Amino acid sequence: MFNSWKIGRFDELEILEMESIAGQFNKKVSKLGREIKRWGVWEQMRTKLTEFLQTLPLIQDLRSPAMRKRHWATLKRELQREFDETSETFTLQAMFTTGLSAVPDLISELSANANKELAIEETLKDIDARWAGIDIEIVTYKESYYKVRSTDDLFQALEDDAVALSTMKASKFYSSFKQKIDEWETSLGLVSEVIELILTVQRKWIYLESIFMASEDICKQLPRESALFIEVNAAFTDVMSIAAEHPNAAFQCNTDGMLDNVNDMDVKLETIQKSLDSYLDVSCMGKGSDS
Repeated sequence: MFNSWKIGRFDELEILEMESIAGQFNKKVSKLGREIKRWGVWEQMRTKLTEFLQTLPLIQDLRSPAMRKRHWATLKRELQREFDETSETFTLQAMFTTGLSAVPDLISELSANANKELAIEETLKDIDARWAGIDIEIVTYKESYYKVRSTDDLFQALEDDAVALSTMKASKFYSSFKQKIDEWETSLGLVSEVIELILTVQRKWIYLESIFMASEDICKQLPRESALFIEVNAAFTDVMSIAAEHPNAAFQCNTDGMLDNVNDMDVKLETIQKSLDSYLDVSCMGKGSDS
């Protein structure tokens, strides 16, 4: 069995099977020792088995699914040897001839670090999958419009993933995943900023829409503000219609120009609101003086 393992491809070795068979064989050899302990063949078999069992942890470390090309590259630099760990010719026997068995501590440390890095890798995959399914919850409003309804789950996901990304940035393995972590941090930061701004714009828009789209008198008294609101109303309606059709939060909030677009609406609505407040104050004062 050991001979077949020696010449088989290293990246196809079944570690659990090897461990099980070696353990069973070790028990048999130990039992035989009671009867043939003085035989030279038993001693050779026992020595060979012991050596194999001692190298099994090293083989397990190298065959860890967490090991990546960068970890193998580190080993090659340390050994000053070049080999292709994925080739058909890289067998268990070839592994020993490269000198890998001479650096078990280095391999153990690399494998342990690889497992910790795998945890980061899997967390990033979870974030990818989660945000692929997180939509902005949009409902119809007054039959002809759309508005954001609830953002509780969205902001909870933002908070959870912000903590996860912050923890990963503080890890000593951050450099291996810097690009991906930074991309998600920027993306989710933009999601938070855009959604908060949309909610702010929505509150102002709902109030002003009920005035400018219903009161001809105010539109006549504030023609500039009325024209400006019609402009913002069209822009906000367009943004919400597109979001209703493609509600994925990460996609919508990271669309080029989205933040600037919504921010521009907010500025214009604020201008309209101030003019409206001034007009209403003056109207109230005029009515008060008449009475």
